[in-house]
Parts: sequence; C-alpha cells; structure tokens
Amino acid sequence: MQHQLISHPASLIHSQEEVFVRLVNRIMVGIFLLMIFDGSLRKWVLPSLSSPLILVKDAVVVWLYLLVFRAKKWPHHAMANVGYLLALIFLGLMVLQLFNERLPLVNIFFGYRNYFLLLPLAFIMREYMGWEDIKRLARIGCLIAIPSAALVLIQVNSPVDAFINRSVGGDDDQVIFYVVAGVVRPYGFFSFTNGQAYFSIMALAMVCMNFLLATQDRFLKNWLAWVAALAVLINIVTSGSRATFGMTIIMMGALALGGITIIHTKEGFRIVLALILALFATGFLASFLFSDNLEHMQERVETASSQEGGTMNRVIRDNFILLDDIPENLPLLGGGLGMGSAAAWRSMGNVTGLYLESEWVRVIYESGILLGFAFMFYRLWLGFGTLFQAIRILRLAKTPIPLLMILAILQTVISGQMSFNNTSLYFGWFLLGLAMATNEAYKKSLLASETTRQ
Repeated sequence: MQHQLISHPASLIHSQEEVFVRLVNRIMVGIFLLMIFDGSLRKWVLPSLSSPLILVKDAVVVWLYLLVFRAKKWPHHAMANVGYLLALIFLGLMVLQLFNERLPLVNIFFGYRNYFLLLPLAFIMREYMGWEDIKRLARIGCLIAIPSAALVLIQVNSPVDAFINRSVGGDDDQVIFYVVAGVVRPYGFFSFTNGQAYFSIMALAMVCMNFLLATQDRFLKNWLAWVAALAVLINIVTSGSRATFGMTIIMMGALALGGITIIHTKEGFRIVLALILALFATGFLASFLFSDNLEHMQERVETASSQEGGTMNRVIRDNFILLDDIPENLPLLGGGLGMGSAAAWRSMGNVTGLYLESEWVRVIYESGILLGFAFMFYRLWLGFGTLFQAIRILRLAKTPIPLLMILAILQTVISGQMSFNNTSLYFGWFLLGLAMATNEAYKKSLLASETTRQ
C-alpha cells in the first residue's frame, strides 16, 4: 500500500511560516552542495586557501542556527534535549581542560566543534524537512553521481601525479592512496578517499529510493534513473574501498530482507524480483566492464588482510572498544578535546599514541571515561533509535526506504570517525538528519492514514 506523504512536516498556515521553512531547506541544500564540492575548491581551484575553506560550511551552518533561533523555532524533543545537555556539560569540560597549559587552545576549541557543532543540524532537518524537500536532496545526489562517475573513471585511468588526482595542499603535501601499485583510489570531487566512499553509499540509498517509490512519486525520469543507477555502480566499483563494498552488501542484504518481510504485498514481491534481476545485471556488467577493477579490489583486500591480520581484525579494532587501546592512568577529565583529531595529527603528529582509527578509544581518551562513554552511548541511542523506527515503518508502511537511509550512515553514527575528520563529521550528522526526517515523513503519513480511517 502506498501512503500519501506530506510535503512539509506541519501545516503551514501563515505565508511567513512557509517562507521560513523554504529558506531553511534552501540553506540545507547549500550545505549539502558544499559537503560535496568544497573539496574540489580546496584541491583544484584555491589550493593555497585549503585550510580556511574548511570553515565555509561552518559559517553557513551557524547562519542557519541564528535564523532558526531568532525565529524561536529551535527543535526540542527528548533526543535533542539530551544532546544539548551533553553540549553544556562538555563546555564545562572544555573550560576545565583549558586550565592545563600544555593543551593547545586551538585544538581544544576545534575538538569541541567536532563533537557538537552539527548536532542541532540533524534535529533541524528532522523538524523542517518535508517529503518534497527529501526528494529534492535525493534527486540532487543522484544527478551529481553521474559526473562523479565520469570523474572517477578518468582518475583511476590517469597517472598518479596527474592534476586530476591531486589532493589538498601544495606539491610537497600531496597524499595519494592506492588500490594497487600504480592505480589510485579515486577522490572524486572530494579532498580524500572517505568523502567518495560516503558519497557512493549515500547515492546508492538515494537511487534505490527513487525505484522504490510509486511511479508517479519518483523524482527521476525512467531513462535518467537508469543512467544514475549505472553511475552509482561505477562510483562503487572503482572506489577501491573495502568499507564501500561491505556497506553495499549490507544495504542490499537489508533491502532483500525487507522485501522478504513484506513479500505478501505487491511492493515486497516487486523488491525481491527487482533485486534478483539487479544482481544478474550487476554481475554481467562487472564481469565485462569492470573486471580489472574487481581484480584490483581483490588484490587490495588480500594485501591489506595480510598486513592487518585479517579484515575482521581491522573491523573489530575500528568499531569496538578494546581495553588494550585505552592508555593507562587516563585522567578523569581526559587528555583534551581534539587532541586525537585529524587537525591535531596534522599540526603535532600523533602525540596521544592512540590507534586513531578507533572513534571509541579516541573519544574516551579526549574526554575521559565517564563523559567519553556518555557521548558514545548517546550516539548509539541516536543511531539505533532511528534504525528501530525505520524497521517499524517497514512493518507498518510496507517500505524499506527509511531503513536504507539510516543504514547508509549507521556505522558512522555509532562508531565512525565523526570527531576525527571534517568529512565524517558532516556526512555523519547530515545523513543522520536526513534519515530522521525520512522517518518523520512516513510517521506523519501513517498518522494521517489512521486518522482518515477513523
């Protein structure tokens, strides 16, 4: 059964209210575009201004916050309020840590920014994004995937030192990652490989959303949808990222389970049948068009596994808290917010001695055991709370769309490097907000349907 989704999260009675919501959503589109294209500005157009350009998105986010605050429309509900309380507590922690003169002031402030700057953004998106706004963002994401596919094909087939494969910084600061010797891991429009990985999975969720909607509700025309789907496949296959391949398998597996769960409905049967056909089509295309890329990926997995003691060892160490990784005699107030961040690593090196890939270890080191666990458990609540709502919507509304949206970013929310680097920070909170907004759109649709029946 298809539900009529509400364009905006609440009835817009006054034109002033309507103008406000439209402006908020336009700013969100601006933030979304900056997330994708600021890396291109930093590495190709204005490389000498690479560092200050990182803060352009922050300025737009702060503008959005001022707009919402002045309009007295700041979002308040349980999850948001707990986050605000944590932000206040960590503000006190930051002040106490600043009394330690050995801790650089800039890193402490930057660390606090990494923890809390974007937290309100997710809840503003939840509050003010309607269904048409969600579809608009998804359409933009799918359209960008098309030139991105052309770009990554050029990058993986270009010399390592080609201009198209530049990273941020000057000629002496270039950092290039490889799939195998002589074959770069493409950065796409981004300044590093993780941006392309996040984008590829996000685009996968968005193009699947289009196909899962009723024909009249889709945001891409049929021919354009198939072009976008092929583009998403190219972005994934050429990524050289084990995480991207793994997340693709998880999302398609979840989509299959979702379809099987509701297979007694027309939508469920269509999902399962489409996945079977897509599996054969993808296998055919991959075998004939991307065989070299798959061979390179297999070689990369084997090489990395031999160096790391197996892929599962890396997964466990990156995503779970291992007591051996926590420094002994850790101060109650932690070692300093931001001291394990990418900014501190670039300016000072890894002075913490931590395994920086583990978000749990890094957060606990920076903010102490009590507050570190509190912050990470809050993120667990956000991630799994949104996931459980999506599963409930699957059962009631017979659609896996909300499930795909949260799965695209769940790992980052609960254990990804959101406090470490700028790309994970923005994709993590923004896509969490998009997932929560999608849940809200379907919940309001279900409520409206129930009211109509009564």
